Amino acid sequence: MRIDHFWAMTTTSDLERAPYRLRALKAIAAQGPPEPGLHVFQDADHRGQAWNFCRALVAGLNAGAERITLLEDDIEICRGFVDRVERQPIPADCAFISWFDPFLGCPRLGSYYHPTVPSKEPMPLAPGLVRRICSLFYCNQALTFTRATAERIARAPVASLWNQPHAGDEMIAQILQHENYGVHFPSLVQHVGAVSLCNPGQPLKKNRISHHYPGPDFDAGALEVFT
Repeated sequence: MRIDHFWAMTTTSDLERAPYRLRALKAIAAQGPPEPGLHVFQDADHRGQAWNFCRALVAGLNAGAERITLLEDDIEICRGFVDRVERQPIPADCAFISWFDPFLGCPRLGSYYHPTVPSKEPMPLAPGLVRRICSLFYCNQALTFTRATAERIARAPVASLWNQPHAGDEMIAQILQHENYGVHFPSLVQHVGAVSLCNPGQPLKKNRISHHYPGPDFDAGALEVFT
C-alpha cells in the first residue's frame, strides 16, 4: 500500500527514557496520524541515533511516501500538532521543516552552543517559516522531509560512512549544507528528555529547549498555512 505521508518515531530501549517515550506515543496517538499510523523504530542494539534515523527514512521511501515526518521519543507536542503538520506544505525553497527550534530567542549559550550560529537570534514578529541554511541545522526532535530530501540523505555517502552513534543532525547539516530548511515559528514541539544519550548530564536549558514553544494547550491546528 502506498503511503502519502509516513510518520515515524525513533527510540531506544533505555529504561530511563521510557516515561518520555510513553507520554509522547500517547500524545501522538491521541491526535491520530493518518493510516497506517505512527511507525516506531527502536534501536534495541544501540547502533545509534543516526543509523536509526536513516533506517526510518528508508522505510518511508520504500513505502512510497511523498513526505516523511520523523519524531524523537522525548518530546511534548501542542494540541493540533498532527493536523498542522498534515496541512502545512514544504515550500519549494526548503529541504525540510523543523517543528522544534532551539535558537530563536535563545540567550547567550557559552561553550556548547553551536559555534556557527549567532549568540542570539531575535524572535520573529509574527508566526511563519523562518529560513535557515542547512549547514547550521541542529536538533532532530521533529522534522518533515520531502521525498527528494529523504532520498538525498539516505543515499548520501556521508550517511553510509557515518561512524558517530549520534550527531544525526550534524550528518544532515553536512549532506544538505548549502540548502535552506524551514524553522516553524512558534515551535510546536518541546524537548523534555532530561535523560540524553547525545548530551549526557546537560540540563534542559539554553540550546536543548525551544524558547518559543507555546505549551501543550496551544492550538496549532488554528494556524494559517505559511509560505
